[in-house]
Amino acid sequence: MSWTAEEEGRRWTLDAAPRYAVERRNPYDYRMLIDGHEVDSACLLETAFSLLVTRFEYEEHGAELALARTRLRQARERLLDRFPHAARDGQLSSILEGLGDALGTGPELDVSAAQPRSAEPGLFAQQVSPELVVGTDSSQCIVLLVGGTGPKDPIRKVIVTDVLALIRALSLAMTAQATAMAEAWKQRQAGPDEKRCSEGKLTKREAVEWLVAREFSRQQAVRAVGRLQDGAVGGPFTDGMIYDGRYWVVPVTPESGD
Repeated sequence: MSWTAEEEGRRWTLDAAPRYAVERRNPYDYRMLIDGHEVDSACLLETAFSLLVTRFEYEEHGAELALARTRLRQARERLLDRFPHAARDGQLSSILEGLGDALGTGPELDVSAAQPRSAEPGLFAQQVSPELVVGTDSSQCIVLLVGGTGPKDPIRKVIVTDVLALIRALSLAMTAQATAMAEAWKQRQAGPDEKRCSEGKLTKREAVEWLVAREFSRQQAVRAVGRLQDGAVGGPFTDGMIYDGRYWVVPVTPESGD
């Protein structure tokens, strides 16, 4: 479905049926209009678009949707009558509930549908981000509610069938994120560190390694670096290295030109 913006983006009309429109009242108030009459409201523009397109599809395909709802009801009744054990399966019940939500109960939209509503007794829902809610549904399945304006108005519901797998995946994602952030920090530091080293200014560890590379034993190098830090004057015993109060400064060999 595509929309056309009018009046500098404050009003949008559905290209497939211009009589359906969304109007912006303020950044968190979007009104849905049909033939100029207000039929609903939503906090987000995407939610308003989704609800109004649903209304359009209901009115365009009402007969087919009514038949599908009847078939779903008959399937539920037959399941309860002939397969009562299967009917008690939480995952299957949740799937059937999701089908019912997708088919809806009719084309009517009401302004009250866009207002906050209290959760059903016994249900759990926790908003972890503006567009993600973790909770349980009426079949006691753990679900992720994505998008929409809250737990009662999601754009999509995802059933979590393997909670431990989700927890492991989140843990691995956190590890991967930490690794990526550490690598990014290392790359940001590489530039300044490279410039500092090219000027002959070394950290304590780098100073020890510089002396070891000049055939000092590691013990001699550690002792020499420590003596400089304690105030000793650099000389032959440090191969020209001095301490400036912050870095261990070593002679820099000029790069030869071509």
